[in-house]
Amino acid sequence: MVTGSMLTSKAGITSDSVAVMNSGNLCNSMPGPVYRLIHGKASETKHDTAGFTLLELMLVLALLSIMLYLVLPNFSALTGQGEGNDISRWIIVKVQMLKERASQQQKEFIMHISPGDGILWITDGEADEEAVLAARESGFEFPEGFSIIDVEFPNAEKTSADRAEIRFYKGGYSDKALIHVEDDDNNEITFLIEPFLTNVKQYNKHAGFDD
Repeated sequence: MVTGSMLTSKAGITSDSVAVMNSGNLCNSMPGPVYRLIHGKASETKHDTAGFTLLELMLVLALLSIMLYLVLPNFSALTGQGEGNDISRWIIVKVQMLKERASQQQKEFIMHISPGDGILWITDGEADEEAVLAARESGFEFPEGFSIIDVEFPNAEKTSADRAEIRFYKGGYSDKALIHVEDDDNNEITFLIEPFLTNVKQYNKHAGFDD
């Protein structure tokens, strides 16, 4: 009669091998929490690494938020409202566009400003009065609650009622001018158009050429 011990001996399997095999099967059949308790060291190492990566991500996001807060323009008074942003955007974009277009097309352009009516519009330098008035109909109108105080030029000339003209020349430069804007709460902002700079400077106050 052949016993179990004789079969294992002939197959070259010792009792120690059987114990190891049974141990492996036992681990595979263990419930998840028990298995993690036994092999907790590896699990903890993996968890720690993932947590450190998450911490790094949070730090990066925090730094980016701070940078955006510092870099973005701070229109604390006038442009804190959506309508104020529309005014700023229109003036900044149009000034840059007109300087580039005048240089590329070798053609003069004019930004017309009517402080009394709160309207800005654009024509080319050769437009007659009829064309100017027609272009005015599709101009940019200041939203309710905002007004143009005046337009100032370096020779101390100010236009506050009728119409001011800021010219953009073929060489890619423009007249130097200040546009003063105010809202119903008496918050003021000044736009400074420099002849040879594409960017428009902004001041959250009533600024002059010496500021």
